[in-house]
Amino acid sequence: MKILVFLIVIILTACGAQTSDKILTNGYTDSEKLIESRFTVDEVGVDLTYRTGVIEELGERYTYSASKRIEFGDIIKIKTIKQITQPQKVFFLGGCNVNSITDKKKCHLNILSQHRSGGLSNEIDENENILRSCVNGHDYPGSTAAIRIDKNKPFYTDTSGCIEGPSTKRLQNELTAGSILLVEYSKWPSGRKNTVSLIDGRLEKAQRLYRWAKKADMETLFRR
Repeated sequence: MKILVFLIVIILTACGAQTSDKILTNGYTDSEKLIESRFTVDEVGVDLTYRTGVIEELGERYTYSASKRIEFGDIIKIKTIKQITQPQKVFFLGGCNVNSITDKKKCHLNILSQHRSGGLSNEIDENENILRSCVNGHDYPGSTAAIRIDKNKPFYTDTSGCIEGPSTKRLQNELTAGSILLVEYSKWPSGRKNTVSLIDGRLEKAQRLYRWAKKADMETLFRR
């Protein structure tokens, strides 16, 4: 739920965002801009500042905030039949959250489809290795979901839509090397659905950005 809320925040704030014309040269790349946004949650104004740039070799945008949250990839609006039927590039969302009850920190590097459901929520360790992977949108009681990369052997989840343990290593290797991510899941009450997404080795690019943000001096990068 926190992941979805953060995505909604990013999408909503983009409408009222103010982008600085100044080119920043000390970030992940040498052509970043600063974006400042303000939105309202429960009648309370919240400010969000993040830096954004483009990875030139891919022509795709990335963002990161002072809290070390990262996004990589472009969120597009599905408008045509062609877009619905053909694989769309995934986008990535990474960061850490601390449980207010247990004080335990959990980090994630999620692979999200342009359809919102059908991507993967990946809990990761300090080396970006996947510990647990869950299919987004799978909530039909008693049913399992399936994940397949290219023509490799499918992964079948438990009834919560997740896999963990030794199989996550194979999943990560295939996600890193693969081109097409196929996810089949069950959405209550409509039943089985599937999404086809283009990963095309882009997980490694997202991992690189996440790793950089984790070690970067955000106080200096966001100093006013």
